[in-house]
Parts: sequence; structure tokens; C-alpha cells
Amino acid sequence: MVTGCIMGLGCMAAGAAEAPGSGGRGASFAPLQTFLQTHCIECHGEKQQKGDLSLQPFNDIPSILKGRKIWDTVLDRVEAGEMPPKKKARPTDAELTSFLHAAHAIFDEADRTAVPDPGRVTVRRLNRAEYNNTIRDLVGVDFEPAADFPSDDVGHGFDNMGDVLSISPVLMERYLAAAEGVAQRAILVEIPKPTPRHMSGKYLEPAGGGVPQSRYRPLTNKGPLNTPFRLGIDGEYVLRARVYAKQAGEEKLKAAWTLDGKEIGPIEVSADSEKTATVVERKLTLEPGEHRFGITLLNPSAAEPKRTIFVEYIEVIGPADGRPMSQRKLLAVDAKLSHGEQTRQVMMRFATSAFRRPATKEEVDRLAGLVQQMEARGEKWEAGIQLAIQAILSSPKFLFRLELDDRPDSAGPHAIDEYQLASRLSYFLWSSMPDEELFALAAKKQLSANLEAQVGRMLKDPKSRAMVDNFAMQWLQLRRLRTVAPDTKLFNFD
Repeated sequence: MVTGCIMGLGCMAAGAAEAPGSGGRGASFAPLQTFLQTHCIECHGEKQQKGDLSLQPFNDIPSILKGRKIWDTVLDRVEAGEMPPKKKARPTDAELTSFLHAAHAIFDEADRTAVPDPGRVTVRRLNRAEYNNTIRDLVGVDFEPAADFPSDDVGHGFDNMGDVLSISPVLMERYLAAAEGVAQRAILVEIPKPTPRHMSGKYLEPAGGGVPQSRYRPLTNKGPLNTPFRLGIDGEYVLRARVYAKQAGEEKLKAAWTLDGKEIGPIEVSADSEKTATVVERKLTLEPGEHRFGITLLNPSAAEPKRTIFVEYIEVIGPADGRPMSQRKLLAVDAKLSHGEQTRQVMMRFATSAFRRPATKEEVDRLAGLVQQMEARGEKWEAGIQLAIQAILSSPKFLFRLELDDRPDSAGPHAIDEYQLASRLSYFLWSSMPDEELFALAAKKQLSANLEAQVGRMLKDPKSRAMVDNFAMQWLQLRRLRTVAPDTKLFNFD
């Protein structure tokens, strides 16, 4: 755990760690005592305390270690030649060297022999960036629920300092509203029916001045006739068109569907007139985003009359499962379990991820009870899950990065548990919650042993961009550039 302690990732001190010991057993106080008596005590002693500084209490090594902040200033002044003042008798080079060497030796040895003290862990609230990223990874709803949160307090130039991240009444109201909004986006109580996306033949691409304005759009060359549709979620869709064909020559007309410019399957066209036009369709599993759907003629003819396929419209209907991706993920259950056990399965999985450590039986029981109360009132199961998710996202166990100490009476430093290490690591590198791999290693108590490999993996992940945006930008104070207007007369930006 030495590496983890150095990184500030792997240790906590439950009680007050031992102060640096009597320290300096190999160092000597005598040169300091001689120098102080000769050059310092006259102005900083019992009778006078110039600058409100008395060096009289420093009569041994422990007292010097206890007043280290004062001594840091004293050494800086002596090394700069500011003390003793120039009007007083100046120490010789040998005296200065002996004094400075003895003082640094005391502190160096104390540092080497001191008991490591990582300090107490301050409970940290998720700041706005961490909240947005955590919701994204936890729920799968990619928007910014923290956009209207009050600005985070800043300490020492950073907006993730636990000592200053308080919760105001306004922020608590925003948390409650955000939890409700996230739950409603992630879980739909009423599942929408498959949505049709329709484009008439005369508006299909390629467009042009010579496009006939009749219901059916003729295609005599390879084409294809096509149109774009934007799909919100993945799933099974039905691609559909109404067509008929005019044959030419002995070869039968051949046509095919196209998806994003690629042929994806043949189209059988048996109708030969507008009256007998038939609907052809194909089922497709598609990802979210914009796709271009079309019909192409595979064997156009050069001679007149030309083979022609007539297209009245192209439409896409779906998805067959109208639930958002987040709902399918969050409500995935084992079909063999009873309804009550399925509820507990959902609550256990979600609460464990949200709290960033295994949820307890009592926590799951309370959450499952909320769902059961909603169902007892005649509400749907999904509405109960919505309410339970709101409760989780409003809990301090989600809003704060809590680290419960299993050895609160221990005076010395000791390793934090694997789940706490996973959270420290992920919020440092990603400004977000641990992913499945970190959780899996934490569950097997193998994260500490694989810390270096996991840091390498996480830095390669695109989410590590958050370390630049949220740590480096604040550390180097580059965020201030957003509010700076350079003088264009002094600086040329052409």
C-alpha cells in the first residue's frame, strides 16, 4: 500500500496518528542552542519579542519539531541573511553553516522516522461535474442534471475539496428535483408504441427539378432512392415500402434494400401496377443515430422501355421494445425469480452501484418496501422502481463519498477497503464512479494488488479526459482564461 499512500489513494488514519517522535536522535541540538543564545535570544527572548516572536520556548528537539511552522520561517530568514539584522553582530560563515545544518538534520531525521500520517478522511460531496458523470455511468441517461445546481464552493483553487463542499437548502431542492427527473428519464411507466417514420416517394433523395410529383417515384438506374431517419434508441425496427415494378426484356427485375449505402438484402417485387402495389418489409436490429435507408435497382436496363421500380414511400417503424436502453439495463431480472425477488434483485444491483459498495440487506429491504407500497396503491411496478431510484439518488450515501472505517479506534494508519480504494481511484482519474472491472476486483479484494495495471487501463479510457478538465485545468488555473478578455492592441491573434 506504499504506492497507494503516496498517491493519496490507499490509506486512512482512523484516530490521531502519532506526532513525529522525539525525533532527531542522530541530530544535535547544541549548535542551535549556541546560535540562539548568541544571535537571537536578545531580540526574541524573555525580555523582548520583536515581531511577536519568542524563541525562548525552543530549548530541545521536541519543542523545535512541535513549532516547525515557526522554524520554517526562522530558517528562511537566516538563509536569506535577514536574521540576525545587519545592525547586530553578524554570525560567521562557520556558525551559519553549523546552525543550518543542525536544524535541517533535525527535521530530516524526524521526517524519516515519523509514523506516516495520511490524516483523517473528510467526507466529500459530489461536485457538479462528478454528479453529472456519475449519473451518466450509473443510469445511462446522458444529460446534465446538475446544470442548474448552484456553483460549487472552491477551496485552494479546487471545486472538489471536501472541507468546503457544503449543502445549502437550494442545492438540496435541486438534488430532489434532479433525482425525480433522472428517474423519469431512465424508467418509463407507460411504454410508447412503435413510432413510424415516413417519407413519401416524391421527397426521397436524390432530389431534383425533374422529380415527378406523382405518388410513386420511378427508379430506372441503380440509384438508390433513399432517405435519412434518426433513431433515438437501439432495438428491432421494421423497414417498409410500397412498390410495384415494370419489367423489360427477359431478365426479371431485381432490387435490394440499402442501409447507409450498403446492400442488406433482396426485395421481391411481384406487383406490376399501381393498383396491385404491395408492401415489402425487412426487420433490422439498429443502433441509435442517423441512418440512411433506401432501395436500389440491381439490374437496370439500357434499352427502352427500361426496367423500373416505383416507390410510393419508405418508412421505418420501431423499435419493437419502446423502453429506453437505461430501463432495459436497470430492470433486467432473472425470469425464474418471483416478482418480489425480482424487485430485490433490481434494488440490490442499483443501490450497490449508487452507494459504490455492497448494499446491505436492511437497505434493500427498505427500497423494496417502497416499491411494494406503490404497487399496493395500484401503481405499476415501474412507478415503484422510479420512486426507489429517487430515494437512492437523494440519499447521502449517493451524494457523499462516505468511507466507513472498520477500525475507528486504531491510532495508526491502515489501508482503506477495496471499494473505497476503487472510488478514490475512479473519482481521481475519471471524476465518476467505478466501472464494473473495478467493482469486480474490489469484490475479490484484488484491486490493491492490481493498482498499477488499473491506473494504466483507466488512463487509456476516454473518461480520463475528466482529469484534464477537472484537475489539471484548476491546478494550472487555466479555467480563468474563459473570463479573460485579452487586450487586442497588445496581443495579435491573427
